[in-house]
Amino acid sequence: EGDDWRILILPDHPTPCDVRTHTREAVPFVIAGRGIESGPAERKFTEAQAAQSDLHVEKGCNLMEYFLTVY
Repeated sequence: EGDDWRILILPDHPTPCDVRTHTREAVPFVIAGRGIESGPAERKFTEAQAAQSDLHVEKGCNLMEYFLTVY
């Protein structure tokens, strides 16, 4: 029971430092906890790393369902 947890972290929108305003780019996210496969320890939570990931959710409205149901 102690390992029965999951967390989702994401910004509400991307705001690249070089642009300094909101963009329409994909929103990076990170999920950890029960049922989530671990990635390399050296992976950082950046837009560039997120873009290289093989996990993409096409519609943002589907992210919460994925988060709650993936095993």
